[in-house]
Amino acid sequence: MKSAMYFEETQALMKTFSQEDQVYFQDLWDYFNLAGFLYEEKALREQVYNLALDFSQAGADGLTAKDYFGLDPKGMADQII
Repeated sequence: MKSAMYFEETQALMKTFSQEDQVYFQDLWDYFNLAGFLYEEKALREQVYNLALDFSQAGADGLTAKDYFGLDPKGMADQII
């Protein structure tokens, strides 16, 4: 999949999240975007897309983004990067 497609698919998934989870996930995504200066953009977008997919499944089970990823989106992004 191309970088732009990961971006579009991630945006589409985010629209299915609750408002609170969208805010959290956007913060997480923003931290990954800041890391884009140091890492390959496509790899980062693919990672964010995979996180959105994973969370989409967890959200269907009733978990919030904070339940699934923890309270610190920046810390979560730092661990992955």
